[in-house]
Amino acid sequence: MLVDASVVVVENIMAHRIRSGDSRNSSDRNGSDRNGDDRERLLAAVTEVAKPVLSGLLIIIVVFLPLLTLQGLEGKLFAPVAITIVLALVASLMLAFTTIPVLSSLLLRGSGHSTPRLMRYLHQGYERVLRLALAKPAIPLLIALVLLIAAIPAYLTLGKSFMPTMD
Repeated sequence: MLVDASVVVVENIMAHRIRSGDSRNSSDRNGSDRNGDDRERLLAAVTEVAKPVLSGLLIIIVVFLPLLTLQGLEGKLFAPVAITIVLALVASLMLAFTTIPVLSSLLLRGSGHSTPRLMRYLHQGYERVLRLALAKPAIPLLIALVLLIAAIPAYLTLGKSFMPTMD
C-alpha cells in the first residue's frame, strides 16, 4: 500500500518519456539545454496521475476510519494500527508527489527497459508448468485436493477464539 502511489508516478513518468522520446542530457541543434522540457514533461506526468492516486489512497484511508470508532479491547488493539496506517499512507502520498518525481528525473535513464534475466527464467518455468496444467487439468486438481486433506488436521488443532483467555 505504501509504494503504490510512487510506483504509479514512476510508471507514468517513464510512459511520458517513451511517448516523447528521452531528451534527458541532450541538446537541440543550437546547443541549448532542454531542462525546461524535462520539467514540463515531469510535471505533466505527475499531474496526470495525481487525481487517481489521491482518490485511491483516500478510499483506503476511509476504509480504515471505522476502526477508530471501536471501543474496549478491540479499540485499544486496532485504533493505533489504523492511525499508523493512515499516517503512513499520507506520508507516502506526499513522498510520491514531491521526492519521487525529483529522484526519477535524476536517476532514471533511457526510455525503455529490458526484462531481468531472473524474471525471464522464472517466466519460462511458469509457462512450462502452465502448459502441463492446461494439458492435464487433473494433476493440479489432485495436488489441490491432497493439500486440502493435509490441512484438515492443522485446522482442527488451531484455536478458534479471537482473543485467548488471559490469566
